[in-house]
Amino acid sequence: MIESHGFAGIELTNSSDSTVKENTVSGSPYGILIQARTTLENTSTSVSEVVVEENDVSGATYGIWLFAHAAESGPPFGEVAGAEAELLEPLVQENTVDESYIGILVWTYGSNAVVQDAQLIENKLLDNVRDIYDLGTDTVMLENEYD
Repeated sequence: MIESHGFAGIELTNSSDSTVKENTVSGSPYGILIQARTTLENTSTSVSEVVVEENDVSGATYGIWLFAHAAESGPPFGEVAGAEAELLEPLVQENTVDESYIGILVWTYGSNAVVQDAQLIENKLLDNVRDIYDLGTDTVMLENEYD
């Protein structure tokens, strides 16, 4: 169990072929953060084969956050020439997220950042202010349970 742990309970940055499974995260601002991130000119980052399943997250600002970031790392977070970040086909399934501000957030930052074909399947989203906020491309949502 991860409780009230700093920035993110669990964070994977630029980590392909990864699974986050059967964890309990409570009280961290970002419960589980999966991101493709670059802040350097003329660089590309591609992340794929990431699975987030059977986790319990509660009391977070963002319960599960899928994020592609291709911009400066600090204020004013401006564009970076030639920076590209893509998070491809992340699978988020059979998780429970409750009492969070946003249950599942799919977000991009920078004109060359994309979360492509995220799959949100059979998640239980309970007592969140907003269950899913999606800025991805071609996100698939199947059989999620909302309160």
